[in-house]
Amino acid sequence: MEIDLKLIRREFKNPMQIGTSLVSNKDFLEGTIDNFDFELSVLTGLHQESFEQAKNQLSNYLDGSIQKSKLYPSVLFAIEAWENLKTKDLVVPNEVQQNALLLKPDLNELTKLRSLGFKSFKLKIARSESANDISTFLKNLEGDEKIRLDGNQKMTPDQLVELLEKLKNYWSLIDYIEEPFKDHLQTANWSHTVPLALDESLSYFLSTSLPSHIKNVVLKPSLYGFKKSLILIESLNSRNIVVTLSSSFEGPIGLSAIFALAHFQNTHHPNPAGLDTLKYFKTI
Repeated sequence: MEIDLKLIRREFKNPMQIGTSLVSNKDFLEGTIDNFDFELSVLTGLHQESFEQAKNQLSNYLDGSIQKSKLYPSVLFAIEAWENLKTKDLVVPNEVQQNALLLKPDLNELTKLRSLGFKSFKLKIARSESANDISTFLKNLEGDEKIRLDGNQKMTPDQLVELLEKLKNYWSLIDYIEEPFKDHLQTANWSHTVPLALDESLSYFLSTSLPSHIKNVVLKPSLYGFKKSLILIESLNSRNIVVTLSSSFEGPIGLSAIFALAHFQNTHHPNPAGLDTLKYFKTI
């Protein structure tokens, strides 16, 4: 096996709040294995394993001292994505429809993203923005544009209901609110015109049962593996649940693998993917 990998550290333009961690940079192991592109990355605050643990485990897998079934999700995704690249089982498209990620309701950023052709936007909420900030942003959306709000598990149901009441004129523009509650029971008991989407709690509900009101899930393949992500896309769509493929701030190689999964999702139900993340690094 011919291995040519190097460590790359990419700095974020501004520190990113990931879960309870404030992250300033992200490490990658990039290059080729047997002349096919390979990338390993771990996002602090999201993955349970550290980058060092994943890197050491990858080395053990490549020298045959650990079985694939024992791999961390990040390592499994990296290996299986590399295998797909070799076998070309799934097409890696040049581009897929995406939603643009905004960290705050910035109208100047909206104008810029609109000029780039984006029609779907994902806006982080429950940070420092006011209901008026969000309302003004929604008011400026055009006829065929939609918004997805991401609560990052930082809200209570009462807080979300209060916010939505102030946004009532714009409910029809909201695709869903992604993972606003940390408490799984609060998610399960949500009842409102504006729907929720699962993200961080997806693995929990997959091991129990998905609430009947959930019709959207956000899938980060590096938390499951490439092949399991394929299975989940098929299984969820068969239950009329639409999957949004999402990045864990992968680099270009990792994103290309998720592009393939997003393209596969679009054969079931066309849906903008959440892969607009490279722009948050200083350099690529």
